Amino acid sequence: MMKYNLIGRNDFFMPIETVLDNRGINIDLFDLDTSVIEDYNHYDNMYNGIELLLKHLKNNNEIDIVGDCDVDGATSCAMIYLYIKEIYPKANLNILIHEGKYHGLSKDIHISNRTKLVILPDSSSNDHKEHEELCARGIDVLVIDHHNCDIGYSKYATVINNQLSNNVKNKELCGAGVVMKFLKALDDYLFEDKSSYYNDLCCLGNVADMMNLKSEETRYYVYQGLTNINNLFLKALIETNEFDLDGKYNIEKIGWVVAPKLNGTIRSGNQEEKMKMYEAFTSDNYEFCLETAKMCKNIKTRQDNAVKSAMNNILKTLKLNDNDKCLILEVGQNLNQSHTGLVAQKLSDKFGIPTLLYRNVEDKEDYVAGSFRGINNITKDLRNDLLKSELVEYGEGHPNAGGFEIHKDKLSKLKDYLNELYKDKEVITSKEYQVDFILQEQDIDDYLVNQLASLENEFGNGISMPLIVFENIELSLDKGNSKGRNNIVFYINDIKFIKKYASKVLKDKLYNKNIKLNIIGKCTIDTYNNTGQIEVVDMEVAQ
Repeated sequence: MMKYNLIGRNDFFMPIETVLDNRGINIDLFDLDTSVIEDYNHYDNMYNGIELLLKHLKNNNEIDIVGDCDVDGATSCAMIYLYIKEIYPKANLNILIHEGKYHGLSKDIHISNRTKLVILPDSSSNDHKEHEELCARGIDVLVIDHHNCDIGYSKYATVINNQLSNNVKNKELCGAGVVMKFLKALDDYLFEDKSSYYNDLCCLGNVADMMNLKSEETRYYVYQGLTNINNLFLKALIETNEFDLDGKYNIEKIGWVVAPKLNGTIRSGNQEEKMKMYEAFTSDNYEFCLETAKMCKNIKTRQDNAVKSAMNNILKTLKLNDNDKCLILEVGQNLNQSHTGLVAQKLSDKFGIPTLLYRNVEDKEDYVAGSFRGINNITKDLRNDLLKSELVEYGEGHPNAGGFEIHKDKLSKLKDYLNELYKDKEVITSKEYQVDFILQEQDIDDYLVNQLASLENEFGNGISMPLIVFENIELSLDKGNSKGRNNIVFYINDIKFIKKYASKVLKDKLYNKNIKLNIIGKCTIDTYNNTGQIEVVDMEVAQ
């Protein structure tokens, strides 16, 4: 049975005001200007980082840029690479990428003795030991990051990090956002005006890394990137995915269409394919970019099939106790290492509990490591919970998504600790839609639909898309309601309703019957006639 919960006052005569109130935001959030941009001087070590970079550029030293293994890492890497090449066309730059789903200065990153500077955008704040090793080899390190770091600043690197800088107010900028602050500072230092050209990559990084867009500065950068697309590879991704994008490039479409193709390539591509993707972000050859975008789309399909198979294998043998408030599972034999975080998220969503998946650490016989994923109704900060247990060797990443390492002998203690910590938390295993309005058929009109559809581009990343329940809707559908590629289209009070990607099972259930339905939908713009429509999210036969 479809579950839903009304979150507000159901005032469908004032739809926009109701939606804003339900999210605790003001309409001014959707109309920002440069006054919301924070001074880059609030960042510790900003000028030290600039002077370090310029010293090596002026000396024509070899510089390695390590592209971290997610969309934020790829865009951060491309931004700083392209900017440097614009101000120093002959700069001696190398892009290095990980062989697996690793981060920072992991052992698969090999720094040549020829290298004099390593730049690590979106990673490495925690890599103090590795920084010391590079320093001993006479290699400087520049970290431009946004990840939490519990051990403070490295003594052996120049670190620019919004989480570590006490004066920085905006903690909701991703790695690409912190790189943008660095480039803005470089602009002023060099009397240039080049950084804004990379707003499109900054936007992509922030949206893909799920930064909260209630932050005004982060939202402003996203707006600038949505409306000024310059990167050829990003243009190629939009062209290649034009059907799924439906003529729109907004926050939700980045999160659901574009970013998954890139993350899929990083997780499931071979080394050559991954390197091709990173190169495409810095390429001026559109044909190469288009070829690479198509490759990313195909790899994502390959990944989906592999993850589905792995999930099936895991679920066949998985056993949970009724009182389990966490899932801690060894997956070494069942799962590609690069899919660990993705499957952890799927299992967490399915069972409604925090999930930790692990495998043996190759060079540490008695240790295991893997990925963790939290779930908001149980834990707001699983990473912090793990660290407070004093059982894990480390917990890195974001509050509810990251990596951990632990001694094998402590696994059962960790499970007992988390079960005790969350014992009073409710486990929610069935999806419950949080809806803004509940309407009957007579309440459906074009004013409400057009008002909400006009804000379609504003939602995502901390500001949820408004949902409406339409109760007890009487319909009589047949094959004539099938439109395009597996879509079902029908009208209520002259308002278009569309169910995309409708299965044959659903069509058989609906067609050639007089039925009464409960429908959950969202208001979007119909790109064919530029008017509001209802996209059906879920539906059921009314009881």
